[in-house]
Formats: sequence, structure tokens, C-alpha cells
Amino acid sequence: MKVTLSGIADAATVSPDGKVNILGVFDTIHVHQFPSTHPHCSYFARLAFEADDPRQSEVMLRAVDADGQLAAPPIAFKLEIPLNTPGELIFVPLAIDLVAAKFDAPGDYVFELAVNGVRPT
Repeated sequence: MKVTLSGIADAATVSPDGKVNILGVFDTIHVHQFPSTHPHCSYFARLAFEADDPRQSEVMLRAVDADGQLAAPPIAFKLEIPLNTPGELIFVPLAIDLVAAKFDAPGDYVFELAVNGVRPT
């Protein structure tokens, strides 16, 4: 399994036909003071699964600071992957709303995605 697309945006949705709709991709938030709360943003990704990847997957998204400490409670959910034939990739789009994300101090923050406990490449 691989990640073919990921990021943070003002908004992201997945359409019924599997398209990831993304609005306002960003990588920096400017604030006047800390702690600070960002009212809303979305994490988006597109995962590619091969035929031998597990059909049921546990997905976890974590926001961590530069020291690897959790910046917010992790978001976890189950993902059901459709069957595919060997050599065929199945693409699974994700759009996860992040509401009232709190940042306690200035610095770099990373959103880490893990599927079945493994961070995909």
C-alpha cells in the first residue's frame, strides 16, 4: 500500500465517484499568540492498495509536534478495501475534517497516517 497524494487544505471531500475535491492547500498557519485553535481544515489522501494488501484496515491519523508528541487526540477508523486482481491497484480516497485543531506552541507539526500500524510510503 502506498500514499499517492496527501496534504492539508481548507476543505476536502470525496465525491460519490471517488474523486478527492480539494480547496485551499496550505502548509503554514500564521497566528498572533499561543495556544491557538484553527477552526477547521481537512486532511486528504489517496491510498493505493495491491491485491495482497489486507481487505480490512485500521487507519489512524495523528497530529504530532517536532518532538513526536501528540498535538491532538488521534483519529481512528476502519477501512474496507474492495477486492482486486493481482497487478491491479485499488485507489481509496480519504478526506478527514479536523475541527478546532489546537496548537500549544510555535513549531513544526506533522500529520502522520498509519494503516494497520504502518506508515505508508
